[in-house]
Amino acid sequence: MNSQSTSGERTLAGAAFALFAMALVLSGEAAAQKLEVGLHVELPSTTSATPMPEADKDDAFIVTVAEDGSTYLGVELISVGGLEEQIHNVIRYTPSKQVYMKGDIHASYGEIAKVLSALHSAGVSNIVLLTAQAHIAQAQTAVLPQGIRIGVDSEHRPSGGAVVVHVLSTGRQSPVFMLNDSNTTLDQLRRALAEQSGGRSDRSVLVKADGQTLFGELVRVIDACHSAGADVTLQTLFL
Repeated sequence: MNSQSTSGERTLAGAAFALFAMALVLSGEAAAQKLEVGLHVELPSTTSATPMPEADKDDAFIVTVAEDGSTYLGVELISVGGLEEQIHNVIRYTPSKQVYMKGDIHASYGEIAKVLSALHSAGVSNIVLLTAQAHIAQAQTAVLPQGIRIGVDSEHRPSGGAVVVHVLSTGRQSPVFMLNDSNTTLDQLRRALAEQSGGRSDRSVLVKADGQTLFGELVRVIDACHSAGADVTLQTLFL
C-alpha cells in the first residue's frame, strides 16, 4: 500500500511539474508575441535601424507582407483595396498616425510595391520598415522593435538634388545596383553618399527597383543609404 501511495504521489508531482513547465513556456511565448505585434515573417537584417518602441503598442498599425504576397493588417488578412480604405479612414482623422511595415525578405518588390502604393494613395507619406538587427539576429530573447523610416512616393522623378539608386534583379543571387545610371556596389554607394554630402544634412536618395527584386535585397540598399545619413524615399511604382 505504501509503495502504491508513493508511486501515486510521484505521478502527481510529475504531472504538476509538467503543467508548471508548460505555463512558463506559454508565458514566455506571450511575452515574445507582445514585443512583435502582428504576424511573424523573416525580416531583413539591418545595421542602421533605430528603436521603435511605439511599434510594440497594442494600437500600432502594422502592415505585414508575407513571402507569397498576402497582406495583413495586424493579424487579419486583408486585400490591398481594403487596406487602402482602412488606412485612409484612420489617416483622415489622425494624420500623424505612424504606419509600420513588416516584409518578408523573400517577397518580391512587385508585391511590396502594391501595398506601398495603396498606403500612399491612402495619404501615407512615410512608413517605418521594421527590421531584424544583424548583431542580435541570433539572440534567443525577445527584443524591442527597431526600424528605418522612409518616404513613399509614386513619382517617377526625384526631387531637386536627389540621388537615384536603381536595384535590378538579374535572376542570380545578387541584383545589380546602379547609382545615377552607373553600376556600383553597396560599399561604393556608402562612400559616394558620404563624399557627396559635403556636410549637408538634407541628403535625399530616391530608390527604385524592379518587380522581381527580393525585398531583402532592396532593404540592403535602403540600409546602406540610411547608414550614410541619407533620407530615403522608395518609389512605389516598380520598374
